[in-house]
Amino acid sequence: MVRINFDFNPAEIEATEKAKATAGEAAFRLAMERHGLIPPEQLIADGEIHKCDVASGVRGNGRGSYKLYLDGPPAGGFPRRPGRLYWQHWNAAMPVAGDDSTAHAPVGEVGHGL
Repeated sequence: MVRINFDFNPAEIEATEKAKATAGEAAFRLAMERHGLIPPEQLIADGEIHKCDVASGVRGNGRGSYKLYLDGPPAGGFPRRPGRLYWQHWNAAMPVAGDDSTAHAPVGEVGHGL
């Protein structure tokens, strides 16, 4: 009979998940910046649409927005251009440059885990 040892440390698993979320948040910030958005100091990753500033205006203008999920594979989106209805989908597996040729959807149709 073969015994398999399933040692698992909940603290270790939690640390791994936190590291993935932190890396996903950093990549999302970079993608936002490359699309002309200024990420807030504290991103809110609850899957709701949140306001942020745009680079081409006065700080504090709140004319940009984003949506971020970190409860699974990091995913989210933001308007392709500030003030527009079509969103740039993003997930942690995407190239950092944020290719504009990716599919887009009207606001509200950005799904989790894109």
